[in-house]
Amino acid sequence: RNFLSLIHQKTELPVVGVSNSGHNRLPRSLQLPPIYGKWKKFKSCESCRLLTSFVPLDNPKLYDLEGQIQHKHQFIEEYVDPSIDKLYLLGHSIGGYMCLELVDRFPFIEKMVQKAILVMPSLDRMGQTDMGKKVTSMFNYSTGLIMLATILDQIFPQRFKRFLMTYILKKDSK
Repeated sequence: RNFLSLIHQKTELPVVGVSNSGHNRLPRSLQLPPIYGKWKKFKSCESCRLLTSFVPLDNPKLYDLEGQIQHKHQFIEEYVDPSIDKLYLLGHSIGGYMCLELVDRFPFIEKMVQKAILVMPSLDRMGQTDMGKKVTSMFNYSTGLIMLATILDQIFPQRFKRFLMTYILKKDSK
């Protein structure tokens, strides 16, 4: 937010940041749609969301790279005035690739874009680099743990999580 505020102050242009779908924690009143099913609350409870039924939903590309590109496309289509002819896109890492794809695939976006600024872009064959191979293998092993931690984070109330972390940290410090 500070970075976007600074850009706005320096340029006096309207600035909007669009993060990747699923990368920010939502308010408790909202939920991200799952990939293959639908979350339903077990009970009406501020601090917990439990999976009680799984309704088939065809969303396999919702959070992959293609889904992220479509998310940005839909955002621009819905919220940016099509008469604008000075749209600036700024993308960091894989966001740089998304900026290029948006301009390449969608003529109405290409017409609006004055400049695309790519900061340390990841444009091609990321998975084939040494670091890409390491990260891919790491995620293959840790995906289940991450999913479990995410579900537990949503289920347990904040007080319990705070107590658990305090207990673990005190135990480690002895």
